[in-house]
Amino acid sequence: MDKLHLRRASDEDARILFHWVNETEVRRRSLNSRPVVWEEHCRWLEGKLQDENCDLFIGLDGKGEAVGMVRFDCQGDTAVISISVDSKCRSLGYGRELIRIGSRLILNERRVNSIIAQIKPDNIASVKSFEKAGFKFNRSTIADSLEISEMILRREDGHE
Repeated sequence: MDKLHLRRASDEDARILFHWVNETEVRRRSLNSRPVVWEEHCRWLEGKLQDENCDLFIGLDGKGEAVGMVRFDCQGDTAVISISVDSKCRSLGYGRELIRIGSRLILNERRVNSIIAQIKPDNIASVKSFEKAGFKFNRSTIADSLEISEMILRREDGHE
């Protein structure tokens, strides 16, 4: 795996983000599995880019190629993390690195004390990526009639 670094997303990332969000595996693993239409995606992206409580990053490999995204929606002292890795870059450690680097950045830049990941329990690859990045199982819960495994990374766990 090439060294990964993050840059803030912009409206110029609309196409690649749209491609990633509509990949078959991403839709299957997402809490909301219905396909996303272009107009809806553009409104969503515009809203996220303008939202002062949202940090959206594109992960770039050592050659400057986009490999995935990581997003943090912050509320109070908690952030909810979402990630997506390009299908051609999966199983190469990019998911873990997006989580690890992004989480460290948010814990240092924001006044958050914990980061929450909400994952379908059968999404073993995501669970393992979050565990390798230092997240721990917090609880099982129900969201939109779906069973969700909630994982958490706390500031006091030494992940600053």
